[in-house]
Amino acid sequence: MAKTDILGPARNRVDGPLKVTGKAKYAVEFEIPNCVHAWPVVSNLAKGTITAMDTKAAEFAPGVLKILTHQNIEFPKEPAGGGGAARAEGIRIEERNPLSDDKVHYAGQYVALVVAKTIEQARYAASLVRVNYAPETAVLTMAAAQENAKQPKKNNGEKVQPTKGDVE
Repeated sequence: MAKTDILGPARNRVDGPLKVTGKAKYAVEFEIPNCVHAWPVVSNLAKGTITAMDTKAAEFAPGVLKILTHQNIEFPKEPAGGGGAARAEGIRIEERNPLSDDKVHYAGQYVALVVAKTIEQARYAASLVRVNYAPETAVLTMAAAQENAKQPKKNNGEKVQPTKGDVE
């Protein structure tokens, strides 16, 4: 005879009745004293330079406390060699601080951050920030990237020879 109660008896969820009746309080619904909220302003192009940023309308929006941009945010100066690891050619995009300069490296990159009393106020004020860019040509394909590609070196300094499967 096959056993039908492999998982055991049904269990009642303690929060079940509250959730289905709409009386449950979710994490986002709890009031946290002295809490502020932020909403990012993101770039709408893949590569370029920020030439101007107008934050005046956002600054006067209700509830706005601060608008952080590359012009007013301060980061600790990075030690020579980039935090102890020497790099021959600058810093990788993943290691740069957000809002650290006026360069845009990818679409959706944070270019400003609006801090306000509520998330709704921050989001609304972020929509008021106007950013002008000097667009640059983005490298979007392997063929386009190959123009500036460099041959990697092996650990012992020898050049790596392309193999049959490598892009030529």
